[in-house]
Amino acid sequence: MKSRVNAGLMVSATDVIFATVMACGRTVFRATYAGMSSIEDVIDAIRRGAKGVMAGPVTLSLRNGSQGWTVRRTMMRHAAVAEATQLTLF
Repeated sequence: MKSRVNAGLMVSATDVIFATVMACGRTVFRATYAGMSSIEDVIDAIRRGAKGVMAGPVTLSLRNGSQGWTVRRTMMRHAAVAEATQLTLF
């Protein structure tokens, strides 16, 4: 995924990045990022933030308000693995 999204995209720590994740025509996640030094940092932050988003195909839109570029990619979102919960009987 990283090689598709970041091809030729530059991000500096002073840039403001607007991210939107859409699924089935609805916005399921939206965030604004600043202080990121690479597109990989932005993608990692989106992955953490959109952890609860449903699995399946999603459209990721990124806009760099400082440099003026916009990119949109369709990708597959995999379901997050549920954390184990220990149950105790009293």
